[in-house]
Amino acid sequence: MAPSFDCCIKANYHTGKPVGHETKFAGLDTYITGSESADKAILIIPDVFGITLVNTRLLADKYAESVGARVYVPDFFDGQDLQKQSETTPNFDRSKAVPELIKNFPPRNYERFPPVVDEIRKAQPSAKKIGSIGFCWGAGGSVKLGSKEAGSSQVDAVAFAHPSLIESTDFQNLEKPGLFMCCQHDPMFPKDKQEASKLEWEKLAEKGVFIRQSYYPFVSHGWAIKGDETNPYSAKAM
Repeated sequence: MAPSFDCCIKANYHTGKPVGHETKFAGLDTYITGSESADKAILIIPDVFGITLVNTRLLADKYAESVGARVYVPDFFDGQDLQKQSETTPNFDRSKAVPELIKNFPPRNYERFPPVVDEIRKAQPSAKKIGSIGFCWGAGGSVKLGSKEAGSSQVDAVAFAHPSLIESTDFQNLEKPGLFMCCQHDPMFPKDKQEASKLEWEKLAEKGVFIRQSYYPFVSHGWAIKGDETNPYSAKAM
């Protein structure tokens, strides 16, 4: 049975004005924020709402300010992310669009991500550490960048929140520290997948790989990017 992406298409829109800028980077339209001379860099691999969603840009700004990093959010959907289509297509049906996006831009098409890491290293030589974080569609890509398959494009630490289309076996070759944020109500990463993944995380920990799982009760898939900022609990979880 094909997965339902209903939980992936809901969004609360956040208030605020992004302070970064959009430019071409590694051949992709990319939102960049934070100091050029920062000693840390973060690559955000977004969900299907892409770089057009203001929430994602505001979160990138927050990361840049809170940890003193330069943050990169590339458009891995080539201008076809869900938010942009919603804004430009009359009578747009998100529920029909997501499966098409997944088909055209498979999240397991991992070769798209390493060139961005390579370009970050060139463009920001001051960066002593590079981390990646993926949301929903982008979770698997983040994990892969910390795995041995990434080779010279490997990042120094990985993270994700409310992943989708990911399996416990995807963690087996992880070599870098990982922070994995899961929630109570998540059809895309339900309890059985969380438990199976936890077994792999424990094996990694036994090998000396630092793994931390953060569990967020009472919130749903998408909370970290598209949660309700007017709800005190949800806002704190973000």
